[in-house]
Amino acid sequence: MRRGFRGRRNKGQRQARRGRPRGRRGAAARKRARLPDTAVMSRDLHARHAADGAWMILEVNDDGESLHERYELLEAEVIRVFGELVGFFIPAYIERIKDKVVGIDLIGGYLFVERTPESETAAAVMSSPYFKGRMPDGGRSGGTTGRDINAYKRKLLDSIKGLAPRKGATVVPKVGTFKSMEGKVVSVAKDRMSATVLFKKASRIVQAPVSVLNMEPPGSSA
Repeated sequence: MRRGFRGRRNKGQRQARRGRPRGRRGAAARKRARLPDTAVMSRDLHARHAADGAWMILEVNDDGESLHERYELLEAEVIRVFGELVGFFIPAYIERIKDKVVGIDLIGGYLFVERTPESETAAAVMSSPYFKGRMPDGGRSGGTTGRDINAYKRKLLDSIKGLAPRKGATVVPKVGTFKSMEGKVVSVAKDRMSATVLFKKASRIVQAPVSVLNMEPPGSSA
């Protein structure tokens, strides 16, 4: 009896282990789960930085991909070069849907890092395959400030909300379970970041929430 109990317990343990994320996707999930506070704040478009803080601009190497397509790579590289305690902002927004990423860029080719003694030192000796280098500080206001970063966040949030479709519109998800299937918008969320869409799948009618970043008009991918 005792041996049988142990067998059942071990089977349950094996099932629990099988449920844990494994491989590259599992590693990515674990990595996202332990993002430093600076990365969490960078991704949060509602979070605000000190208005009088000084920021440097880094030019990103052009490899033919948008900022949101490389978002997680650039994020990891900023943390590697400048450490986990230095604030930064990548002017793009992403949502991960299973193993795919959808997103939008506000400004292409640049990202922002908070100026501190530590980041100034790191920038001076920076060597990275992702960054061309630091842009000169200056301009009429003496450089980029936290006030500018907050304004960029508001503008990026407005750009995302501007993608929200009208009720009754026909849309097609780019990735995910309903990829390439036409659906009708039933309602739009109050924050205008997602919409409930009605799909007909295998003679069934299904309603599902879809991010505004993950939808486009029919024929857009053709």
